[in-house]
Amino acid sequence: MGNYLSLLSPNNQGNQEKQATQQNKTKEEIQNEFNQNGYILLKNFFSEEEAEQITEIANELENWNEEPFKWMIYFENKLNNDNSKFKSRIENFLNYHPLLQKIFKEKINSLVNEITLKDLVLFKEKMNWKNPKGKGFKPHQDQPAWTDFKPSKYYTLALFANNTTIENGCLEFGTQKNKERINTLLDYEKNGTGELTEEVVSQLDWKYVETTPRDVLIFDSYIPHRSGDNTTDNSRRIFYFTFNDREEGEYYDAYLVKKREEFPPDIERVYMKEVSLLGNKYNLANPIE
Repeated sequence: MGNYLSLLSPNNQGNQEKQATQQNKTKEEIQNEFNQNGYILLKNFFSEEEAEQITEIANELENWNEEPFKWMIYFENKLNNDNSKFKSRIENFLNYHPLLQKIFKEKINSLVNEITLKDLVLFKEKMNWKNPKGKGFKPHQDQPAWTDFKPSKYYTLALFANNTTIENGCLEFGTQKNKERINTLLDYEKNGTGELTEEVVSQLDWKYVETTPRDVLIFDSYIPHRSGDNTTDNSRRIFYFTFNDREEGEYYDAYLVKKREEFPPDIERVYMKEVSLLGNKYNLANPIE
């Protein structure tokens, strides 16, 4: 494990002023940056070996077949208009992958608690594929997607199974020009796919965040973000683990039930009602069909 976890660990507080990450930031500086911006990138958090494990887990998930009422695989249409599809997202896989469970328990949950200064519980997990020529995600906030549940804010930790670049559709974050943190819902298209209005998008400063599999990114559910199309010949894959404050309840199972009701994966739609794409918060700003 890289220096971040030892730096943030309560057992090392006596040495924390002497220790430094590659960004030369103390624990308090990292926490303050997150609190100010609503997101933070931790460079080189993982070792090379750990980064290889993350990449291999993504490779394994990519080969999983659809299984009704287990993991949930979603698709998007290819841009060649021949009605063919490729995988775009998988959810509900953590409980089926022991190595990822181990990484989650030993590394991920403790880190997000340290950064946010909260006792967080897992709300959901997903991995987004952005295959070659895959479409981007429209500008949005995450919070409107989860208003069926009590938590007032969510926190997401992202892991990367590839280098993410501007060319393959890395994440972009939008902040206010006055640098104040965004803690409210902004105007968005409630009857469309949930993207922010053009007026809101134009008023924000947007920043590309390019990453490697050694990096970790943490952001909250109010920070606006988007990503572009993948214009390269290689896949771009990102894991997202979303949490909420334990004091506001635990909703992991309830989320999966609701998601399956409102936006089931393809293989389960034969058992479910007709699915609506527009105005569906469970398909917020996504290219998923």
